[in-house]
Amino acid sequence: LLQNTSCIDSACVDSMFLWLYYVQSKDVVLGDTMSNKFVQYANTKTNDYLRAKAYLLKAVVANAQGNVIEAIPFALTSIKYFHDQPSIDYCFAYQNLSAAYNKAGNYVLARESNKKALAAAEALKDKVLMSNSYNSIGISYNQDKQYKEAIPWFRKVIDLNKYFSKPTATGYQNLGLCFRYLRQ
Repeated sequence: LLQNTSCIDSACVDSMFLWLYYVQSKDVVLGDTMSNKFVQYANTKTNDYLRAKAYLLKAVVANAQGNVIEAIPFALTSIKYFHDQPSIDYCFAYQNLSAAYNKAGNYVLARESNKKALAAAEALKDKVLMSNSYNSIGISYNQDKQYKEAIPWFRKVIDLNKYFSKPTATGYQNLGLCFRYLRQ
């Protein structure tokens, strides 16, 4: 993989990331091996976008394997290479960081990370990413047993749902969980 190659332009990097993302979704062990090679390759180049995407893939794979403590530095490294430039990838990196913190039980850092993802999503005016962040923030409050604080986040998911051609029940399901835990 990537030997004798010059995959440094953004289109090639994006294609490689998407292909490896697909691979890891089907076989996380193979995805881990391939993502290691992607990071090794990226570190031989002076292309920050390439490095950002390689470390983002490592964060995704580590999260998928349940290695959340390992996922955190990978996500943070990815974010560093995105140079605080709002993009879908930058938002996704913060969402992955948030997922790792959430699974590790650090709900405060999970919400803080997801609020940074949300800021990027809002700057991009990307309703899907905004909805994902709203939902994740609400879930974090639920897992932290702060059900009343979760409710407004799930209501935002429901409000955004009307803009989607195929609305989901996620916001309603999670809102229902809040009320069940509150015994309402």
